[in-house]
Amino acid sequence: MYSKLKRIIRRTSNLFRPSAVILLYHRVSDEGLDPQLLCVSRRNFAAQMAQLRKEYNVISLQELSDDIGRGIVPRGAVAVTFDDGYRDNLTCARPVAEEYGIPATVFVSTGYIGENREFWWDDLERAILSPAALPPSLRLEIAGKTYSRELGGAPGGEEGAKQPAGWNVLNKKPDSGRQRAYRELHALFLKLDADERFKALGDLCAWAGVPLSCRPDHLPLNEGEIRSLAEGGLIDIGSHGCSHSNLAAQSREVQAQEIAGSKRRLEDILGRPVTSFAYPFGGRHDITGDISALVKDSGYRSACINVPVSVRAGTDPFLLGRHIARDWGIEEFSSRLRGLFYE
Repeated sequence: MYSKLKRIIRRTSNLFRPSAVILLYHRVSDEGLDPQLLCVSRRNFAAQMAQLRKEYNVISLQELSDDIGRGIVPRGAVAVTFDDGYRDNLTCARPVAEEYGIPATVFVSTGYIGENREFWWDDLERAILSPAALPPSLRLEIAGKTYSRELGGAPGGEEGAKQPAGWNVLNKKPDSGRQRAYRELHALFLKLDADERFKALGDLCAWAGVPLSCRPDHLPLNEGEIRSLAEGGLIDIGSHGCSHSNLAAQSREVQAQEIAGSKRRLEDILGRPVTSFAYPFGGRHDITGDISALVKDSGYRSACINVPVSVRAGTDPFLLGRHIARDWGIEEFSSRLRGLFYE
């Protein structure tokens, strides 16, 4: 009863405290196998952007950051951001943003720019979940330790078969050896440094018999595409580190390279300052005061976390919460977005 009363009081008080919502997207794609739920279909993305333009005060992340610095937050403001730097941000998302006049910030992991390899979580999906058949046992050396998992059955058997497209890590428990291996390896890989992870992925893909070269629909942006994305000023480019590693698990030296090195790389490509940063993963336990201070000292003006809290006057500009947007139809999107302003 007490907790319910607290929620009512908080929501009532929030009616009189203007807030803003920062939305986090990753991909605009009609992918079938999407275990991390990163993809929003082209149709749903267009409908969501149309709804934003119709009902909300859509502003850029940079404008919102400036407003916070002045101690104000425009009522009903929404900012749109993308993480990682997939090529479909240019080919699929930008045309929709242009159609509806939606400013957005795309945070790019610079270590993947122009590379013919996939983001590491996509390599993991391709090696574990996508093949039609796999060996029944997996044994992998990861940063000096041995990981092993029985996948169950013979190659191509019931558990060894390609996983259904609808399975994902957020709302469905793992019920096969492959799905358990995917969850376990993802948790291990996010703590590794870039070199350790790249070696482990190479060994994993060799075991699975899949190439390390990139699938055309999973390509990261290259330098020319980043410049094209930023043309006209509607889309701003921010940094998402170099290797998409969990910064809290890295040494101070690696943290500095990820934060400052990625900024320099993007500024060399764009020929102008890069002022915003998004912490890879960026959960509550992934950001320390030392890390956010390093971001500030590296010359950024704001930074985003992946914690679903709305932004108000007085919010730390280096801890801007974001709400992940999923592949929702317009009714669910509208309902969820309305609720965010009263949390």
